[in-house]
Amino acid sequence: MLKMIENSEQAAAYMTGEIAHICRDMPKRAPGSEGEKEAARYMADILRRDCGCKTVLTEAFRVHPASFYGYFRLSAIFDSLCVLTFFLRPWLSLIFGGAALLLFLVHFVFYRQVLDPLFPEKESVNVTAL
Repeated sequence: MLKMIENSEQAAAYMTGEIAHICRDMPKRAPGSEGEKEAARYMADILRRDCGCKTVLTEAFRVHPASFYGYFRLSAIFDSLCVLTFFLRPWLSLIFGGAALLLFLVHFVFYRQVLDPLFPEKESVNVTAL
């Protein structure tokens, strides 16, 4: 590791090359995909072999990757219904607008994962090294 720090230009070129290799040559790395797992294994090997890290941990965790975008779809539906019902039934418009606001608050402000159970669960991977 000290050799890399002593020659920062060479180290930067090495890191940039490895990042470019992962981005260009490896399969897509969506959360929970095989491409993500392959990239994690590759990076763990690099950290052990080339960077001299004594401890490299690969840890799996469960995730619902589609739930994040699911929020936007559901919010768009509530917002659209809010606009459409505004002219027909203003009280109904308030309900849809309130539902969209409540969904935003729960999902992003209080960071509760209320939509996660509606989407498939996958196993994702983190790599850490010391």
